[in-house]
Amino acid sequence: MPLINVNRPPVAIGVSWSARDETYKTLKRDLLDRVRVRLVSRVDFAFDLWDSELVPLGLDWKPAILHELDTRPYAMPLLSPGYLASPFIITEEWPRAARSTMFPVSLIPVDLTPGVLTPAVTARQIFSADGKSYSQLSGNAARDQFADDFIKAMINRLNTPTVTTP
Repeated sequence: MPLINVNRPPVAIGVSWSARDETYKTLKRDLLDRVRVRLVSRVDFAFDLWDSELVPLGLDWKPAILHELDTRPYAMPLLSPGYLASPFIITEEWPRAARSTMFPVSLIPVDLTPGVLTPAVTARQIFSADGKSYSQLSGNAARDQFADDFIKAMINRLNTPTVTTP
């Protein structure tokens, strides 16, 4: 369900993250809470930010995740070592995210030497705070700035016309 939708272009984003990062779930929630609260007040787009924690209890999570990633034109992969080590993400989620317009975020530092995510994404395409992942920031001010800067980068990308080749 969109956060707010008052005659604004919809932006449906599927968040992709690794359940292997269970110890970082609070960190993921913190980031998404900061992003969500900022998206609500946007007057230019109607954002719908979905992640797998929204799968209703009792529903099979795999098809639910894949359905959401298949039907959303935007993806927000939260990159971490657990993300890169997950066979389900690499074989199922990542190919779907790579077909979308992506807003990859550095949740936890990762080594992106040529590998599974390239050429779809390179280190310079991943949002970070001057090279620091979200987990490397301390204090509310730094994390708020990360969220603010991420939203600005995302809006700039949404407002930049895409070039398609025949």
